[in-house]
Amino acid sequence: MGQPGDALGFYERAIEIDPLYAHAWYDKGLVLKRLDRVGEALSCLDEALKLSPEDGDVWTARGQCLILLSRPQDAIGAFEMGLKFNLRDAAAWTGKGVALRLTGQTEEALASFNEALKYSP
Repeated sequence: MGQPGDALGFYERAIEIDPLYAHAWYDKGLVLKRLDRVGEALSCLDEALKLSPEDGDVWTARGQCLILLSRPQDAIGAFEMGLKFNLRDAAAWTGKGVALRLTGQTEEALASFNEALKYSP
C-alpha cells in the first residue's frame, strides 16, 4: 500500500463497515492531510473526536490542520486539548509553538518549543 490514495480507499471501506471506528476516521484524516485535502481531513478528525474525544493524537492532528487552514488561534485550543491527554507529546508542543508564533505570542511560543525539546531532544 505505498501511496496515500491507496490507503484512503482502505480507510473509507473500514468506515463503511463500521462508521463508529474512530481510528479509521483519524487515519483517513491523516491521509487526506497528506494529500493536501485539509478541509476534508479536518472533517474526518472531527468525526474521530466525536467518537473518541480523549484521543490526544487526534487533537494534535486537528491542530496541524487548523494551522494549514490559517486558523492558528483555533489550533492553539486543539493543541491544548491534545496536551490535556498527553503532556509528553512533542508534536503537540511544537504545533502549539508554531500557532503561538503565528499569533504574535513569541515568548509563549518559545516556551512551547522548549517543552517540545524535553520530549524529543
